[in-house]
Amino acid sequence: MRHAGALTVASAALRERAVAAGAPPASVHLLPNGCEPPAWERGSAAWRAARDDFRRRHGLPADAPVLLWATRFWETDLGRAARLFERILAGAPAARLLVAGATLTPGPPLPVGEGEERIQAVGWLDAGDWPAALAAADLALLPLDDTLRNRARCPAKAPQMLAAGLPIVAHDVGEAGRYVEDGRSGVLASTDDDFVAAAVRLLAHEAHREGMARAAGDAAERWSWNVLAGVAEAA
Repeated sequence: MRHAGALTVASAALRERAVAAGAPPASVHLLPNGCEPPAWERGSAAWRAARDDFRRRHGLPADAPVLLWATRFWETDLGRAARLFERILAGAPAARLLVAGATLTPGPPLPVGEGEERIQAVGWLDAGDWPAALAAADLALLPLDDTLRNRARCPAKAPQMLAAGLPIVAHDVGEAGRYVEDGRSGVLASTDDDFVAAAVRLLAHEAHREGMARAAGDAAERWSWNVLAGVAEAA
């Protein structure tokens, strides 16, 4: 790092560590994850068709509010995640939870008791089905333990979810706050109680949620790879 002409990092935590390791501060450039434009304009006929088709194929009610948790199952303790989801589903009886992702190694399922029948796990989604999952959801969840790994990583799915018009409820850890504008495109929660309350509140107030969805959609331009490419080129 001391000899590189330029170094790009995906988080503020990594930038701090790079500088501490001897990289000249002026040579370290923050380059967060970006996104492609959404597959469909939210609310369009094509978006509606993809939404309805995904929900039908995966057993999700057409009229239920759907939460999306896109995960590799290591970002948060599974017991903690299960407790969060149980509380959210208890507070929003009509809601369903869509879990998209897979573990790197086989492990136990999400240990959810009450409300388990309202959780639909679809495993790893390929590039063709991921946009449809985004269309099928109404609100995204990003539970994060406050660990060095989570502070140093840059959640790649966050800008994609925002660009698709999904508000995000996230723990205020690491780069989550770079993407989620608290109170505008989602909610940054400092405690689990705040996390649950925000999710339940947004599920109950569709107009508020839709307002956040429109603000979230601004990310399609802000976090566009076409824009971020300029950061890399300037480095």
